[in-house]
Amino acid sequence: MKGVVKSIKHFKIISLIIILFLLAACDNGSNFCNHDWDWAVIMFPTKTTDGEKIETCKRCGETRGYRLLFAAGNGTADDPFLITNEVSLRRIGTGMNGWELSSYYKLTMNINLTDTWTPIYQFTGDFNGNNKTISGLTGNGGMFGSIELNGRVRNLILVDVYIVGRFAGIGGVANFNNGIIINCSVSGTINGGFVGGIVGFNFGMVSNSTATGMVTGSGSVGGIAGWNSTHDGMGQWRNSIATVQNSYFSGNVGGSGSLVSVGGVVGFNQQGTVQNSFSVGNVSGTGTLGTLCPFGGIVGRHDSGTIRNNVALNHSIIVSDGVSGRVVGWGLEGLANNYAWTNMSVSHFFSPNINGVDGACVSTMDAIDKFWWMNDSNLGWAWGNCESFPWIWDDNAKQPRLWFE
Repeated sequence: MKGVVKSIKHFKIISLIIILFLLAACDNGSNFCNHDWDWAVIMFPTKTTDGEKIETCKRCGETRGYRLLFAAGNGTADDPFLITNEVSLRRIGTGMNGWELSSYYKLTMNINLTDTWTPIYQFTGDFNGNNKTISGLTGNGGMFGSIELNGRVRNLILVDVYIVGRFAGIGGVANFNNGIIINCSVSGTINGGFVGGIVGFNFGMVSNSTATGMVTGSGSVGGIAGWNSTHDGMGQWRNSIATVQNSYFSGNVGGSGSLVSVGGVVGFNQQGTVQNSFSVGNVSGTGTLGTLCPFGGIVGRHDSGTIRNNVALNHSIIVSDGVSGRVVGWGLEGLANNYAWTNMSVSHFFSPNINGVDGACVSTMDAIDKFWWMNDSNLGWAWGNCESFPWIWDDNAKQPRLWFE
């Protein structure tokens, strides 16, 4: 009997302890436990990776974990902010933790974007893509809305872009460029008004860059730059260099409308310079009867400036209700030492002239001969394997390519 009473007492004590524990854990009936988290960093953030933080509740033992964003760099030339993922990429220029538009940034990991991109405007800093890849940029504008004077974007590779916009200027790297774009590559589809594979409106420098895919629009359309000019189109002349050089486009470029001008490299050149570049693919479009709608293998419309040492290897230039030329669609001033493929299919009568809109003829055999490019053509391109000597010969494709590809 005494044993039974003792067991009952023990049961009551245990039951009371359980009740007290449940009462302590109760949160007005909505949760079983008021978590008392104790956390531990499993991996500290480094200059190339995020960290991991695991929290464990002291009461119930539940765990939760999440990534700690890195905090590497201070945004200077010697110690740039390091970008490792989409979250940190979207932080550029927000001012969060010192991430200003004027800061220095460096991409350290390949990134696959998962949502529509919002362009970065008024960038005056330095973005070093570090030859890493950003994939899947989609939206109505390029990665940068505008690169301002002193701004620089370099060593950036954008793949599988899909940009469809209604803005005046649209480009894969930037919609507007007043600074420097160098050693950049874009592949994908871009459509809009004044459009370029690399930049929509260029008032600065585009160098050592390439674009591949389809570029189409209703205004000035170019494989590399839509509009290359020292004039902003709104009555203001800019004190700028407006240069596209050491670049090439491969793919299809086209346009239609009463304001259209289409070129394999630049759509409209106005007091700018287009030099040491080439294009491969097709130029096509439809103008408006009674208006000037030029189409060219290198430049569509040329209103003064310099176009020299370029090679148009386009398969075809087919247009209706427009004017065309193998190298330049319209404009004679400042043309020098340009070439066009002999077998190019064109919708106009052409007259070969090394300093004219149709350029001198280059045969198929010469076009795939590196010695013609390096010596016989007198193009004067910088051959090597670095930024200052960007051209190298691709034995497989039998054409020039850029040093970083």
